[in-house]
Amino acid sequence: ICRELARGRQEDGSYCPQAARQAYDARRARCRRKRKLVEGSDLYRFVHGKLVHLHWSPEQIAQRLRLMKPDDPSAHVSHEKKYQEQPFGGYLSKFRNVQGYQMPTHVEAGNFFGTDAYFPFFIADETEISFPKSR
Repeated sequence: ICRELARGRQEDGSYCPQAARQAYDARRARCRRKRKLVEGSDLYRFVHGKLVHLHWSPEQIAQRLRLMKPDDPSAHVSHEKKYQEQPFGGYLSKFRNVQGYQMPTHVEAGNFFGTDAYFPFFIADETEISFPKSR
């Protein structure tokens, strides 16, 4: 906690969570490996097109890239990485008030969120919501 407070401390001695977050993001950016699948790049467009529009599996895409450019490791992408690039998300709906909190009672999530190819693989309807009692 002391380190966090020191990192987010302003010149006047107060703590600013926004400044702490900016400093954290800058530190993380310096130590991360450079990404191969950067949005807007040719490699990203190729992978995205095959994954979203043609519904190729990540394994098929990885194999095709290796065949197309066998001597260019910068064009080789792990098939596990492609699962991270697949748009994922969901919807919360049918909200109701539970002990002063607005809680969703219908939840769905799936792959290709935000595209015409979206399909939910998780759907839940909450029938009972309770909170632990304070001690």
